[in-house]
Amino acid sequence: MRSAIDQGNHIPVVYIYNPDEDEAYRHEIPIKPFTEVMAMEKVEAEKEKNEQLESFVEGLSDTNIEGLDFKKALIDHLEKNKGKIGQGVIDVINKVVGFE
Repeated sequence: MRSAIDQGNHIPVVYIYNPDEDEAYRHEIPIKPFTEVMAMEKVEAEKEKNEQLESFVEGLSDTNIEGLDFKKALIDHLEKNKGKIGQGVIDVINKVVGFE
């Protein structure tokens, strides 16, 4: 059967082996046409989204924007809010993010 969107022309088959004749027989499995089972509008919309996301990510990697350092921003936030955040929460954040 089809398992991916790029298998529009795929024809599933099964081979039956006859040991008496030492031959295998090919049988096509009947399936519905590709356009009946695949929502091409959704596929195209998803493809467009992925292309836009890839373009955005590439654009980010080409720029040097200060302020996007997650660890630095988190450390600054923890320092500014020392009295408001419990030590247990800070310990977990330190362990998960790898500040230790």
